[in-house]
Amino acid sequence: MKICFIRTPPKECYLAFSGGIDSVVLLKLLLSKKIDVKLLWINHHTTWCQTEHMFVTRIANKYNLELIVKDINPFDKSTSLECF
Repeated sequence: MKICFIRTPPKECYLAFSGGIDSVVLLKLLLSKKIDVKLLWINHHTTWCQTEHMFVTRIANKYNLELIVKDINPFDKSTSLECF
């Protein structure tokens, strides 16, 4: 499979980065296109957030990328995490 940009790719972008396989693959694609990427990560204060934060920080450091972290109120499980 080959991914092609329909128009000229941007020179820089912000990537909502969860640390999951899809965002890691997209990051690698953007970096291969020489795009200046800034990572955005949301701390939902769930059980796994500490582990996720360490992984996302490690990726940012590995590629010398800016990491922007946004903390939200602790998740009360009454809605979806994506509602914030």
